[in-house]
Amino acid sequence: MSEANNDDLPEFLAHAGQAELCRRLEAMYHDVFAREEACRDYFAEDYRQCTDGVWSDRDMFVEHLKHVRERAGEIAFTVREAVCAGGMLADRHEVRVRTREGSQAHFEVMVMACLEKGRIARLIEQTRLCGGDERLSGLGSELKNPDR
Repeated sequence: MSEANNDDLPEFLAHAGQAELCRRLEAMYHDVFAREEACRDYFAEDYRQCTDGVWSDRDMFVEHLKHVRERAGEIAFTVREAVCAGGMLADRHEVRVRTREGSQAHFEVMVMACLEKGRIARLIEQTRLCGGDERLSGLGSELKNPDR
């Protein structure tokens, strides 16, 4: 990654203290799951993500989001801690999901992301099931079509 500059920081994260940064990240997570086109706003075209050791590109990430949208009746994000500096973003957030069939799960997610040209270019996250249906433990990285 090239040396970070002010252009790397996404506008929606600029000039935010701790509490405001958490609020803005929560809004971003909700937006990404609510609107299919939101990925273009927040993630670089050559975006790469590693979730629990599973790598994906932006197209695969979009497919993952579609799959989660199909399964989830409700999803809620709470960002507990966040820091953004030097072209890097880190956060710890919780996800609560209820599937359309009624299963529920509560996850803790640790994120480390590289920012480039105002969008997230690379993201590594580790998820942990904190409670609920263990069958949902892989929801953070599963695809509808795992052969993709």
